[in-house]
Amino acid sequence: MRFLRLIIKPLAALFILALIIVAGGLAYYQPPLADAPGIGTRMLRYLSGAPVETAKYSAYPELRMKDFPRAREEVFNAAVSAAQAMEWEIVSVDAEAFHLEALASYPIPEIKGRIRVEIRETDEGLSALYVRSDTVGPWPDFGANTRRVVDYYDKIELFL
Repeated sequence: MRFLRLIIKPLAALFILALIIVAGGLAYYQPPLADAPGIGTRMLRYLSGAPVETAKYSAYPELRMKDFPRAREEVFNAAVSAAQAMEWEIVSVDAEAFHLEALASYPIPEIKGRIRVEIRETDEGLSALYVRSDTVGPWPDFGANTRRVVDYYDKIELFL
């Protein structure tokens, strides 16, 4: 019984600290928690550290690939400009393959976000924007990768 009394307070303190960290991370990045596919699914994704990528039929509405009725070159130039405007560290640019890789900073300096961007041609002749963002390291992202993709989409619109 004495052992339980000694361990309960530190465990409760750790639990409360973990809740504060999760709540703080979610408040900072403000991911769309209540949107489809639901808060439970989203919380699992935001706390697992799983990569985020756009797809034509994504269950997450904000992660659906965007199609642009413009030339791939024009969309790619806007994608590069948007990455620079977001102050990402550009790692590689391949204008022939319409491919961009970059690193984004988190508030914690040792943690980086890795971003891959591709401009793909659709069957309809449109330019589709594919984005993948993940966290370098074993950390959950608290919705940072989703927020990064949403903000990137908004920024690209400014350059088109």
